Amino acid sequence: MAKKYGFLLGRFQPLHKGHQYLIDQIKERGYEPILFLGSSNFKRDRDTDPLTFHERVEMIRLIYPDLSPEAGKDGSPPGLVPFFDGIPPNDYD
Repeated sequence: MAKKYGFLLGRFQPLHKGHQYLIDQIKERGYEPILFLGSSNFKRDRDTDPLTFHERVEMIRLIYPDLSPEAGKDGSPPGLVPFFDGIPPNDYD
């Protein structure tokens, strides 16, 4: 049987109970969660976006250790999509 995936896009600034509810619902319905950590295309504002990309990833890994970029090494999609070239560097420093 083919794997089914559930996608969730969020800023996760910070991860909160609403995010956790959605992730848990994805898992309870038999889907493999794939999280997209979003950000704006503007320079990071520490008042509205206090956490860096790496801090958000670590926060998510503390609660969901099975979601990590390493999960995709066997060819399956990763649980956390780290970043792509268009994101300003100051967001994930």
